[in-house]
Amino acid sequence: MRILLTVAPEIRAALFPMSKVQLMGAKYPPLGVLYLAATLRQTADHELRLVDAWDFRSSTREIEPLLRSWQPEVVGISATTFVFGRVVELADLAKAVNPAVHVTIGGYHNYFFPAETLARPSVDSVVIGEGESTFAELIDALAHGRSLAGIAGLGYKVDGRRQWNEPRAPLQELDRLPFPARDLLSPGQVYTYSADSDVKTATILSSRGCPYHCVFCSAAERYYHTRSPENVLAEMVACRREGYRQFNFVDESFNLDLARVKRLCDLLIEEKLDATWTFRGRVDRFDEELAEKLSRARCTRINFGLESGSDRVLQTIPKGATTADGRRVFTLCRKYRLPTVGYFIVGLPGETDEEVGQTVRYAMELRPDFAQFNSPYLIPGSPLYARAIDEGVLDADYYRAFVRNPSGVIAVPVYLGRRTAAQVQALVSGAYRRFYLRPSYLLARLRELRSAREFWKKFKIGLALIWYVARRRSA
Repeated sequence: MRILLTVAPEIRAALFPMSKVQLMGAKYPPLGVLYLAATLRQTADHELRLVDAWDFRSSTREIEPLLRSWQPEVVGISATTFVFGRVVELADLAKAVNPAVHVTIGGYHNYFFPAETLARPSVDSVVIGEGESTFAELIDALAHGRSLAGIAGLGYKVDGRRQWNEPRAPLQELDRLPFPARDLLSPGQVYTYSADSDVKTATILSSRGCPYHCVFCSAAERYYHTRSPENVLAEMVACRREGYRQFNFVDESFNLDLARVKRLCDLLIEEKLDATWTFRGRVDRFDEELAEKLSRARCTRINFGLESGSDRVLQTIPKGATTADGRRVFTLCRKYRLPTVGYFIVGLPGETDEEVGQTVRYAMELRPDFAQFNSPYLIPGSPLYARAIDEGVLDADYYRAFVRNPSGVIAVPVYLGRRTAAQVQALVSGAYRRFYLRPSYLLARLRELRSAREFWKKFKIGLALIWYVARRRSA
């Protein structure tokens, strides 16, 4: 079968206030879609094409010539709630070009709004949960003209009536998955991580799920399943042969299993892999042995979710870590020269202005190479989103109303509590100003620059950050 996979554009521009700054620094490939394609290749000889979000310049209609010339039999769209209007545009366009095409929608969005998605006239089926096996079984059934009944994790239509199959259990043995089909990416697209030099970068997922319950997170998978260190190394080696020189692990809790990460470091040291890598980590799952191994294994950045400088706030969210954990870990990272990024949230429920000040002072004390201060965004499925509705911070189920009547993209709301929007914006911009506009900090970053290209890239990001702070200050 001819199968077109696509990701709705503007997935990273869903009007988060910091999106202008973030877009200038990072460009990620659609890892989930690449896993679907690789799994399909294991089952049958299908023709596959991919149009990534980054391949669109200004309009979803740019895909129309491909739809008309190639005539795909299945169009699979990866959906994000924030840009669901774009998802519907793609589905409607596919049906307008060929009413017989099967349009299926997948992605994290379907954990929360499967019924609303399947209700769209141009949508034939929805994949709910981990999609590799469900999507492969869907394609096999369509290819052989079989009923879609019995395919776990699938919702579909029969004569316009919605049908729901039983849920699909998460895959526990992740080593069974093939490596993502990165060859489908457009050759002209250069995916990078943050503001680092533009080396060929691959994202890697070494685990799935997160067992924690932070109020601002919408993690639907409360399990935690991992790949073996040997399997992860094999993917990195295969990518290195394809010219990838940097790896960005996108796990929710990469270092939750300390022994697993230490084993991966040992394998990388033995392999002497000519590549660098980064990950998102927790400060409560980190010790000196790991820091030493990370340094020797060429880890070049760790992104830590610290959230707050107040232990009282950390207990209420609940983070499962303390400020003492952060101080201990950042001391180790400086000792072993491991670059760090600290992520903080300003304006959490019940947080006082004094505690916001504690967070900024905590960030300056820890001395991460970079810090990001976010407002408490309200995202679908998070406890904080439900609380905002209960408290009347949001008048109604904001996202469900949008999904039922979508148009383009939607602004991501912020939890305000007893503050006004202007007050929350002032707290965030003030945190940025106090952290970044310090002569000692600016001088330290200038000393690290390695090329004129890197200077100009970080200079533009710096200008965007100043623009953001100035705009919020004057709002």
